[in-house]
Amino acid sequence: ETAEAVATQLRGQIEALRSDKSRGALAEELSRLKIQLAENKKEVSAAKQKARDDLRAQMKEFVMGTQMDLEGERSGLQMKLAEAEEQMEQLQSYLSRTSVAYQKEIMRLRGVVANNSSQMQQASGNQSYLSSSMERNMRSAGDQ
Repeated sequence: ETAEAVATQLRGQIEALRSDKSRGALAEELSRLKIQLAENKKEVSAAKQKARDDLRAQMKEFVMGTQMDLEGERSGLQMKLAEAEEQMEQLQSYLSRTSVAYQKEIMRLRGVVANNSSQMQQASGNQSYLSSSMERNMRSAGDQ
């Protein structure tokens, strides 16, 4: 074999080794990228979980705050309702007492009016009797 043939053969082997090195380097890089991808997926998954946890915490805080506000408002409204019911009972009691008192006063005034009316009729009757009696007396005095 000639030196040229040996050199060509060596060049071929070097090229093969280079391509083997390239394959090895590519395999290494691929392996490294797979590891990096897995790490990135874990980070993304952890970030998503943290975001969900944060959102849940915010929602819980909002719900608890809103619930406390609504319970406070409800309590205040219940107190106002109780006060309004008490006031309504007092007003109904007052109206009942006042109505009875007015009805009694109306009955009393009707009695007074009826009594005055009968006294007026008697007075009117007495006045007519007196008038006619006076007229008779005057006639009799004039006849004498």
